[in-house]
Amino acid sequence: ERQDDRKGRPYYTDDLYFYLALLNSRLLRQYVYVLHTAYKWVQPQIEQHVLARIPVPIVTAREKQEVIARAKLLVQACSAPGTVVEWNEDMQNIYEEQERALSALYNALMC
Repeated sequence: ERQDDRKGRPYYTDDLYFYLALLNSRLLRQYVYVLHTAYKWVQPQIEQHVLARIPVPIVTAREKQEVIARAKLLVQACSAPGTVVEWNEDMQNIYEEQERALSALYNALMC
């Protein structure tokens, strides 16, 4: 779904789910930690210049849509009303599948 930001620039909502999945992946968390935040003991924060330089894999439309679909499911599971998130085996499987898929995308970059 296409929308415009505050400055009138177009973006697609689904793209945000793709980037959310990347940023929440174990692989990128470790990457950012090792290269940029490990020395910040008290309150590690990701700075904008770090975000601007995070490697983003070039993917096919199908690969991207699969990542987006899983990200939406995970967001929905974590956004359920109530104070406790019900993280069942199905959600854990989706999470692990997402992690494997993202790792494979980054591995393809290196080969």
